[in-house]
Amino acid sequence: MRLKNFSQFNKINEGWNGWDDDYSDGSENYSEPKEPKEIIYKIVELCAEYETAIFRKLSDKRPYVFTWSELGISDFYDYAILPYGYDEDEDGKHSFIDTNEFKFEDYVVENYVNDNLNNLKYGKGIADYESGDSNFILIDEDLKNKLIEDTEITFKGEAYLDSLK
Repeated sequence: MRLKNFSQFNKINEGWNGWDDDYSDGSENYSEPKEPKEIIYKIVELCAEYETAIFRKLSDKRPYVFTWSELGISDFYDYAILPYGYDEDEDGKHSFIDTNEFKFEDYVVENYVNDNLNNLKYGKGIADYESGDSNFILIDEDLKNKLIEDTEITFKGEAYLDSLK
């Protein structure tokens, strides 16, 4: 069997740009995540299954729990890196952000919290957590124990904050 020369190879592959058919324009195929102007709270532990994350305020290292059960998943789409999908109709090819690929990840939740500080419902301690009236709550010892008992939050490693000792 004889190998084809380069010019024959180019004719065979004419029009192929190295991208999957779904991404045939060859451009960057992921959305740019929205980022906050400033990071005030740093995520230290994420438990997406329980719609819960532990944060630390950078200025004083105090721990907070953020719960998002009352939010819609779509509230987080702008903060995630999501692939573009493509549809084609009589007007041509159209791109859209494919939200089926969305996953709760640390950076998504952290960016959401820091970009929505004015919209969070602040609370303090286990009473505010249990009432459901707050979604960003300063953690005390009782709330720490409740989170360990009710979720997969461990407070180990970096998430085990000095102020909880």
